[in-house]
Amino acid sequence: MPAGSFTVGGQTFTNLPAFCRVVVVATPSPDSHIGLEVWMPAAGWNQRYQQSGNGGFAGAIPYGSIASALRLGYAAAGTDDGHIGGTATFAPGHHQQVIDFGFRALKETTDKSKAVIAAFYGSGPARSYFVGCSDGGREALMEAQRFPEDFDGISAGAPANDWTHLFTGFIWNEQALFADAASLVPAAKLPAIQRAALAQCDKLDGIEDGDVSFADNTTAGTINSTDPDLSRFKAHGGKLIEWHGWDDPAIAPRNAINYFESVVAAQSRGEDEGRLETTQNFFRLFLAPGVLHCGGGPGPNVFDTLSPLVEWVEQGTAPERIVATKFAGDNPANGVLMTRPLCAFPKFAEHKGKGSTNDAANFVCRARDDED
Repeated sequence: MPAGSFTVGGQTFTNLPAFCRVVVVATPSPDSHIGLEVWMPAAGWNQRYQQSGNGGFAGAIPYGSIASALRLGYAAAGTDDGHIGGTATFAPGHHQQVIDFGFRALKETTDKSKAVIAAFYGSGPARSYFVGCSDGGREALMEAQRFPEDFDGISAGAPANDWTHLFTGFIWNEQALFADAASLVPAAKLPAIQRAALAQCDKLDGIEDGDVSFADNTTAGTINSTDPDLSRFKAHGGKLIEWHGWDDPAIAPRNAINYFESVVAAQSRGEDEGRLETTQNFFRLFLAPGVLHCGGGPGPNVFDTLSPLVEWVEQGTAPERIVATKFAGDNPANGVLMTRPLCAFPKFAEHKGKGSTNDAANFVCRARDDED
């Protein structure tokens, strides 16, 4: 593809370098149809591979993330996770496609993409990175847990990793929401979309603990990525950055903390402080005040996890803080409103007591039990 603009999937991407685009369909089972694409710079490859995660129920190749990685010199790839369309309608009666969505499409994409890269350049990538948020965060943790040797660095944003419990919560919340609406307004006067949703909630009425247990026993092992044992990823030398917005209305930030703490607890060293130190040698969590689900929000919502991840992997410098920026009107052209440091959990940003609170330089990262 020539340098400049490129349109695909109803989206137009600009300022792209000349690149080779390879379109692949993988069929690891008779019922599989995994779409994936690999984009490789025609010149100036940085010797790195980046695989991008999806959002929601996937169903489309994440072209925007692939294009962003390509501009940075990466050979980049992504997948539709084995189906078209961003809903779960593919799942009933198609167990193999559920497996593809859960984890197999990720592995197919990694293996096929690295083979394509090696064929194109004559050698494979020197370093490999995975970046994703929401379902992509679930996928990122899945990579660290199930395929720990495939990536050197992983960025997992707002991970939907406890998938079966998360969607149980969504159903419960919708039942409560529309039940409240029905109690205030006669169903016949509700908007059509709310009437339809209320009807669906009536069908789902009475989700019991046994139903959740059934989902855990049948589906969680395929879709959830909650395994705290990252020993193989650690032994591989992998580095993991997890981040989550404190104002996330879709997935509670406590979910990210819970997973981090479960990994800390799984470390072999006996004392809490020792287990935390051992974990932070390969896994760090950053929480972003005022940030919504995977971005946006009233807080400093623009920050980069890939650059510190690359520095950690390739230079051995672990990130103590990541500086986040809030632009006026969320537009860089309007200037900077504030910067704040995101500190490696469990530390938090504390103002030094002098200087502007809108300047990250005037904050320190502090543990809650530090003495003044």
